[in-house]
Amino acid sequence: MGTPVVGTNIGGVPEIIEDGVTGVLVRNIDFQNLSRSVSELYGNRELLRQMSYRCLERHYITDTEYAEKMVNIYKKLQIKQK
Repeated sequence: MGTPVVGTNIGGVPEIIEDGVTGVLVRNIDFQNLSRSVSELYGNRELLRQMSYRCLERHYITDTEYAEKMVNIYKKLQIKQK
């Protein structure tokens, strides 16, 4: 969607947000850092514009591509277990 995101550096979030490129990652759930990061990003229009552009450039796979990749992973796992 071309919108930079501020998120926490836990779970699968770092797989989605590339820190400093497509958004900002904050350590754990620190509401003060989250708030400050949102304010800093919103206040820096040039950085916001650059990140927005990079978000649009980043390749996201379709639901069909994702499903195909998952099926292939499960097939490989089944072969290894035999």
